[in-house]
Amino acid sequence: MVTLFFGIILLVSSLIKLNTDASEWWTLHISYWFQKIFAPLNRLIPFSLTEILIAAFVIVIIVLLVFGIIKLCKRRWKKGLHLFMWIAILGVAVGALYQGTAGVAYSRKSIPFTFADTETLTEDDYYAIGQYFVDDFNYCSSKLEYTEEGDVISPYTFSELNDLLIDDYMQYESSYLYDDIYPTKEMMWSWLFCEFNVTGMYFSLSTESIINMKQPTSDMPFTMLHELSHSRGVMREYDAQLMATFVSLQSKDPYVRYSGYLATFYSLQNMIVATCGGAKWNELYYQLNDNILANYTYRTDFWAQYHILDDIADWFNDLYLRIFGNEGGTGSYVDPGSSTNPSTGKVVLSTYQKMYVSVYYDELGIE
Repeated sequence: MVTLFFGIILLVSSLIKLNTDASEWWTLHISYWFQKIFAPLNRLIPFSLTEILIAAFVIVIIVLLVFGIIKLCKRRWKKGLHLFMWIAILGVAVGALYQGTAGVAYSRKSIPFTFADTETLTEDDYYAIGQYFVDDFNYCSSKLEYTEEGDVISPYTFSELNDLLIDDYMQYESSYLYDDIYPTKEMMWSWLFCEFNVTGMYFSLSTESIINMKQPTSDMPFTMLHELSHSRGVMREYDAQLMATFVSLQSKDPYVRYSGYLATFYSLQNMIVATCGGAKWNELYYQLNDNILANYTYRTDFWAQYHILDDIADWFNDLYLRIFGNEGGTGSYVDPGSSTNPSTGKVVLSTYQKMYVSVYYDELGIE
C-alpha cells in the first residue's frame, strides 16, 4: 500500500509536468506551501539537514542492499526479496516527494524578464556598454582586498552576507517567485563537496539551500544567489543563473557585483567580440586590473586540484538534470552566447547579454 501511494503521487506529478500551465499552478500552490510550512521549522535547526538526510538515505540503501544480497546467498529468498522491496519503497517514496516538491517546477514557464530594445544598437553602442562594465568591474575590485594567492577577502561574515543578499533579492517581487526567502546554510562537509566540484545545493525535501564554504570567496555571493533562486521556485539551472546574474549586477554592493561579473563576464566578452570584433574586446580586456586577472587564475587553479571525482559527479548531475527536464544538462549552467541570424546576418544576443544591455540602460525589470 505504501509503494502504491507514493507510486500514485509520482505518476500524477509526472503527468502534471507534461503541461506548462499545470506545472505552474502546482509549483505556486503545492510546492510553495510545502516550503512555506517546513522551511520555518528548518530554520530552527542550526546545521545542514540536507547532508544528514542524504547520508542517512545512502547508508540505509547500502545496508539493505548488503543484507539483501547476504540473504539471497544463503538462499533465504523471502527475506532477501523483502529487503529489496524496501529499497524499492524508499526509492519510489523519495522520488515521488522530490518530484512533487521540485521536479514539477522544471516544466514551469520561463521567467518573465523584460529587456531593453537592442535592435538599433550600433557597434559604438556595444563598445560603450563593454567599457562601462569593465570600468565598474575595476571599481568593484578596488573596493576589495585580496589574499596573497589571489582570492578575494570577504568583507562580511556568512550571516551578514546572507542578510545582504536577501535584501538585494527581495527588492524584486514577482508572482513568478515564492514570496518567502530563507538564509542559506553552511555545508558541514564542504571538503567532500569540493571533490565533486559542488559549490551549493538546494534540496526541496529539507527546504534549505546549503553552500560550500571552501569554494573561492570571490564566488560565494553568486553561488548563494543561485541557490536562493532555487528556494524561490526557480528550478531550471539556466533560469537560476539568470536570476543570480539579474540580482548581482544590480546590487549596490561592490562585492556582490564583483562576484556577478566574475561569474558571467565571459558572456559580455562574447557579445563584444560578436558585435565589435576581437581587437576591440582586447582593448577592453587589457584594461582589467591585475587583481581581477589573478583572481581568475586562482579560481582555475583551485578547482583543478579537485579532479578525481569531478567527472563522475558531473555525469550524475547531467543525468539528473536531463531526467527532470533541464535541457542541456550541466551545459545549462553557462550562457550559450550570441548567434547570427542566417537570413539577416545580424547578431542575436543571448538572454545573459540582453540582461547586460538592459542593466546598462537601467531599463531591466521583472513582472
